[in-house]
Amino acid sequence: MKKIISICLALIFSAAVWAADLGDLKSQGIVGELPNGYLGLVVTDANSETRQLITNINSKRKAIYQKQAVKNKIPLSEVEKIAAKRNFAKTRAGNFVKLNGQWTKK
Repeated sequence: MKKIISICLALIFSAAVWAADLGDLKSQGIVGELPNGYLGLVVTDANSETRQLITNINSKRKAIYQKQAVKNKIPLSEVEKIAAKRNFAKTRAGNFVKLNGQWTKK
């Protein structure tokens, strides 16, 4: 339990960096949360700046997840699952999450 709390706290503090742009993209229905702890494009015609932002955020998320996995001596996949649950729970109503292969408004 201590490990999970540590992971969650680290993820919360790191997420604040991208909140402004990401929040806008999520509220516009362009970006959503994936069940693997990363972001995905809801729309297929997103511009290159949006695609680059999502790539950058996902790279930073992965680095954080890997660091937490090593620190807590658990597999990366476990950290990703924890992060995905947290990200889904924090997703605002009306924003998208991908469930069973389909984008769904929360």
